[in-house]
Amino acid sequence: MSEPFIEKLKAIKHLKIVDTYSEKPSQPKFGPEVEKLDLPQPLCQALKSRGIKRLFEYQHAAIENIFQGKNVVISAGTGLGKTEAFIVPILADIFANPFSPRTLGLIIYPTKALARDQLERINSYMSFAFGARAMV
Repeated sequence: MSEPFIEKLKAIKHLKIVDTYSEKPSQPKFGPEVEKLDLPQPLCQALKSRGIKRLFEYQHAAIENIFQGKNVVISAGTGLGKTEAFIVPILADIFANPFSPRTLGLIIYPTKALARDQLERINSYMSFAFGARAMV
């Protein structure tokens, strides 16, 4: 919260502020270049077609953990690539096992608008790498 806003709240007699905390946003640290990852070449090309030449460290860590079968929780700001952190392992598995019934990605979004936005993004990877589309 901004300081002027907090000062306005303090001026309201029936309110009591117990604690405030604010964290300034920071840019995540960069991880490896996409080309240096052990990913199918079409997937690397799909990432680069969207302007992604390097992953962030947290994306790389999430992808590696997902490949190892571990559960992952990703917390990052808006527009910082959370989608890539979970979609890359799904697409890599589809590429490695194209006819396997075991590869399934169930992605749940809290709103239709966000789901539509993300569907466009996911379909750009699907069509570039596989000539396929995701469905809602």
